Amino acid sequence: MLLAVFVVWFGYSVVLPVLPSLIQAADTRLSADAVARHTGLASALYTLALFLFAPIWGWLSDRHSRRSVITVGLLGYGVSLLGVASIGGLAGLYLERLMSGLFAAAISPVASAVIGDCAPNEEWRARRLAWLGMAATAGLFLGPAAGAAAAAAARSGADLVFAATAALAIITAIGSFALLPLRLPFARLQSAAQGVAGRRAVLFLLALSFAVGVAVGVFEVGLSLRSDRLLGLGAARLALLFAECSVVMFIAQAIVFSPLFKAATTWRTIAPSLAIMSAGLLMLPWSNGFLPLSVMVSLVAASGGVLVPVFTYWISLAAGPQQGANLGSQVAAASLGQGIGSALVGLLFNSDLVPGTPFLLTAALLGFSAVMSLRAAGSLRDLQPAAR
Repeated sequence: MLLAVFVVWFGYSVVLPVLPSLIQAADTRLSADAVARHTGLASALYTLALFLFAPIWGWLSDRHSRRSVITVGLLGYGVSLLGVASIGGLAGLYLERLMSGLFAAAISPVASAVIGDCAPNEEWRARRLAWLGMAATAGLFLGPAAGAAAAAAARSGADLVFAATAALAIITAIGSFALLPLRLPFARLQSAAQGVAGRRAVLFLLALSFAVGVAVGVFEVGLSLRSDRLLGLGAARLALLFAECSVVMFIAQAIVFSPLFKAATTWRTIAPSLAIMSAGLLMLPWSNGFLPLSVMVSLVAASGGVLVPVFTYWISLAAGPQQGANLGSQVAAASLGQGIGSALVGLLFNSDLVPGTPFLLTAALLGFSAVMSLRAAGSLRDLQPAAR
């Protein structure tokens, strides 16, 4: 499951640095503005596919087999990624992004559901879910470097990376089919607060996942625009900031569910982490220079690295037998939020109303979410697992 999650996020990020050149190659008549527009639309299509299909894959895994969904998802992802190397025209490129997103949507939520099914105790569940998050972060960190390095050599180098990633996805699919049993031993652990309380907790956590998704979209696009257009930091320093983001998230995910902390008390990290992320976004528009931006990136990345695995853990704990559907809904909520956040920056970045308008609005949303999470802390505290 770690390899499955890694390869999907590696495959997603390895395309990012070469996507504009792929679009230019698909239609050499495009202007620079048109290439930028198609790059944004193709990326948004991938995110839209995650939003639409992650809950469906999760629902299918609840009613049929986790193994089948994981295997089909990895096989489909590998085949669709192979299309990058032999893509023809803009329509074919858009189709590849849609199909890759469709099959990628099956992996993270269903892999998390596998962990939830097999958990012998809450610490085991929490730590393995954090490992999945770390695998995704590692893929996001290594993918752009591999894609950029291969593309710098030649188009054939990029094709080789895509083909190798697709082959790894297909090999992982075969391994998943061979190693995962058809039926997993669900409900070794069962929350003491299933039913109405559990459903309310899941809905609240989905709302928080959406809010954090908005923040991630605003942060990623806003940081890129601010660093390039206003501060002129250049591509190398911007890449260094995003690399720092991945490393800090990886460390935060490793710490939050380490033996240093009890999984049952991690609900206490939600409000402080939301407040820290809010403060980071609030100060980002007034951070001039590489070092101040680096500090804000660390604040946002550390809080995000804590929140995502904590949300996944408590949703898994509260969801009961509907883990696939609810964890799929978490991916959908975060993807929708990220898409809205990215669009918000595009629309309001140059607004004359208030400097840093998208950052201020998102910081306010996170601050409100932090207050609401304090009020809802009791409902999460009651979701303590009871062994069958």
